[in-house]
Formats: sequence, C-alpha cells, structure tokens
Amino acid sequence: MRARLFQPYPACRSPHSVPPEERVPCPVPVFFIRYRYAHHCAASGYDRLCGYVGETIALSRTLYWLGETVLRPAGICLARAGGHFEYSRYDFILELEAMRHFLRRRNSVYHFVYAEKSYYLMSLLAGRNGNRLVGTVHHPPEHMPWLFRNADHFRRLDLVVTVSRAQVAYWSELLGPERVRYVPYAVDTAYFRPLSAERNPSRQRLIFVGRHERDITLLATLVPRLLDDIREAELVMISGDARCGSIAASHPRAYWKRRVSDEEYLSFLQSADLLILPLRRSTSSTAVLEALACGVPVVTTRGGIEDYLSEECSCVTAPGDGDGMLECCRSLLRDRERLQAMRRAARAQAMRFSWPETARRMVALYAGLFGHTAEGAAAGSTSER
Repeated sequence: MRARLFQPYPACRSPHSVPPEERVPCPVPVFFIRYRYAHHCAASGYDRLCGYVGETIALSRTLYWLGETVLRPAGICLARAGGHFEYSRYDFILELEAMRHFLRRRNSVYHFVYAEKSYYLMSLLAGRNGNRLVGTVHHPPEHMPWLFRNADHFRRLDLVVTVSRAQVAYWSELLGPERVRYVPYAVDTAYFRPLSAERNPSRQRLIFVGRHERDITLLATLVPRLLDDIREAELVMISGDARCGSIAASHPRAYWKRRVSDEEYLSFLQSADLLILPLRRSTSSTAVLEALACGVPVVTTRGGIEDYLSEECSCVTAPGDGDGMLECCRSLLRDRERLQAMRRAARAQAMRFSWPETARRMVALYAGLFGHTAEGAAAGSTSER
C-alpha cells in the first residue's frame, strides 16, 4: 500500500444517521472522542454509540493542518516513543482538539470510545472544570503488557466501561471496582436483519469473518475435515489474513474474500447457516453480534464472548478444541429442525443488544457521575459482573 503524505480529514459523523426518535436524552452534556476503524462497514463499529447520545468533537481544519505540518514531528515522536502501541499522530491531534474543548466546558462528560487507542494526553486535565473522563476498553487483559509500557494514565479516568465481564477483574484492580462498569457492545438490528426469502435447502453456507485474535491455525485443520464430511456445505472466509487464501486453495468449496462491499457483507451474513469463529481470546465481537442479528447461529470458542451468547443460539468450545468445534458443526448442520430453532433464537438474542438499549445504559452511567438519575436507563452494576 502506498504511503500517504497527508492523512485524510477525519469524519466526525457516522455514515448511518440515527432517527431522532431513537436518540436518548441525557441530563448532562456528553462529548465523544471518536475513531472509526476502516475495516468496519458503515453500520458497524462501537463508535455508532455516538449517534444515539451526545455530540462528537470535530477536528478543526486549522488544527488538522497543523497536525499534518508543524505539529507532525511531535505527533510522530509521541506515537512512536510514548509506549502506546495503537496511539498515532492522528490520536495526538484529536486529543489536542479535545483538550481545547475540555478547557472551555464545565460539568461535562468526555468519552473515549476506543480508550486503548485514543486516550493519553487528556489524563493531564483530569479533575479540571468539574468535567468527567470516561473510556471504553475493548482489548482482553492479556493484551495490556504489549499495548502499554505504562498504564498509569488510565488511573485518572473517572469511569472505565468494559465490553465483557472478562475484563472487569483487571480494570477493577487497576482503578478500583467503583470506577469500572460492564455495558455490552451493540449491533444495528435494523440494518443487520434476517433474510426474508427462503433458503436454498441443497446448500449449506458457513461463514468466517475477521482476523483479530482469530485462530487461523485451528480453522485450517477444521475446514477440510468439515467440508469433506458435509458434502453440501461451503465456507466463505471474509478476512484480511492471507492464510485464508491458503485454506481456500486447499479445498474446492472454500472461498476467500479479502475485502467485500457493505452490501456483499450483509448478503453473505444473511445467506449463512452458521458463523464459524475459532478465537484465541475474546471480549466482544462485531462479527458475532452482526451474525446473530441476521439470524445466524454461532460456533466459537470461550473467552469473553459468552456474554453475548446463549445455549439456544450458539455452541461454544474450549480454545484450541478443533474436535469439539467439528462435532458442533456436524451436529447442527445435520439437524435442520434444530438449526431453524437456533436461527430464531439468534435473532432474539441480538435484539437484547440494540444500540438504543446500550445508549440508555450509558446515559445512566453518565448521569451517575454527577449524582443524577436517568429515567428509563439501566446502568451496569457490580452484580452484573
């Protein structure tokens, strides 16, 4: 990929607008420090939260060009030598914009939607102007040693929001349990929905999505055994991991798509019979939630992802258990009646994780930081952990 001299001006709005009636009112001002990952489709990503509550801090054109010119060396130096694996010069400039905004406001919430990536310098302003700092964390605890040389800046957050109960113990030890809450990730259940047309009974489609913490080694051993056993099955792998190309080359009914359009991605999900997702470790998973919303049962491995699954819509095995995963797939694909029941359960499960519901829970947490209550919103609590 050719390097860019200048980074594109960042968009501060979601490609998918939220209907006004779905926005959740909040008794305190909320401002988001937002980032969108390029591999997410327009309807995906945790930053979709920003459309349902509060406002997103927009980067001014002046500071953008300063970041691309005069301030560029400082941003690069901090990104490379600051001890934060994902932090970039873009994050540096966006934090400077957020700090300017922070110093002009009082009694407001500033929420980093990807705190491990974007939060660093704002820790210097903690406690100023009565404002509160909130960060949502996404990585499993096992990632922390290589993500950060030092995690002390997180101690200045007023609240850490986890997307999995598996993260709670680590962050509670770092900040204290009173400053850690679990609130689930969510999915756009209006965009990701089951296919209304009848499925082709002569073909069974399996789908694999993503690359982050995917166990490609296990997948490579599973695919030929499964496809040789279930002759009417095919596997579509949507992933940036080139090893999927080798898997596809090894079997005529395995296909690799390095990149697909949003429309193709939705179509593949809606036409799938099973999502097969061997993971090395996990917290939440965008692919799992979007598959469930499309009525696709999930076969995956334990980690933190169980927070989003039930026995009625999934089969969960131990990490590295290829035999267990193979048996799950076999039994489900051979029992069409059970598979149909799991499709209905998958959609019902996804409806528990809609964005309006997650936004209401977040509003309750924002309000609680100032001693307010937010009617109709249920906050994460110690008992949920």
